[in-house]
Amino acid sequence: MCEIASDDRKKIESIFWNLLENKDSSVWPDKNFWRALVKLIHDYNWDFHKLWDLTRLRVVEESFSEQLDKFIQFIKIAKENKDQIVNIWIQDNTWHIFSISEKPWWYRDFKALFTLKSWNVVELQFHFQAMYDVKAWNVNLTDKVVNKLELEKSLLDIDEIFLFSEIFNREVWKYPDIEILHKLSKISINEIKNDKRFEKISKIDNFTSNFACDKIYHLRRDTMKSDKKLDKTLNKKLTRLERVIFENAWAEVILKYFNIK
Repeated sequence: MCEIASDDRKKIESIFWNLLENKDSSVWPDKNFWRALVKLIHDYNWDFHKLWDLTRLRVVEESFSEQLDKFIQFIKIAKENKDQIVNIWIQDNTWHIFSISEKPWWYRDFKALFTLKSWNVVELQFHFQAMYDVKAWNVNLTDKVVNKLELEKSLLDIDEIFLFSEIFNREVWKYPDIEILHKLSKISINEIKNDKRFEKISKIDNFTSNFACDKIYHLRRDTMKSDKKLDKTLNKKLTRLERVIFENAWAEVILKYFNIK
């Protein structure tokens, strides 16, 4: 299946390449064999027909109108290539613009699934720039986000800060910098610095200020199956953090839709 997906990626690139001009738009690298195998066993119970995202395209645009225009272009080209693309299925994860997200991961996009002649299904994801930026690049922990977390009693306490740091390091091989820890907790920088656990990691001196929602997802997954009380409370708070960040990004999309500055 992975070999088929690799061949199909080349075909898809040649068909749609001219429509991927945004710097964040691209044909993704194929999902590697081991990641595909884990997903096949863990998520799909060996049902090969459900493993449909081995070949993926990403389209990123600023506004609804740009997304719609690009979507129409993709569908038009897909229909012109019936010798390669035999079926098209649309999945809309945006819903009404003022609605609460209906998915537990709160990310809003829409997808076109193309069944190719090989019967491999290519996933074409349409992202809004504001949503994609916090998903893949970096989250700006603004006062609005932090205050919302405080209102929901989801700021991290001192023990959760350092559990978060250790899980973060296992995931990305770096520790979150002290500014991230401060914003996620509202604990003073001096109090964090004076904690012996911070003294330990500060000697390693391997920090990052890059903090994206994709990382939060993986951190949540790390604590999801644990029976430890601290892991469970951290998981709940990271879940709320992810939701608040995506809701804030979605608000940006809506403001642009109505041309509100």
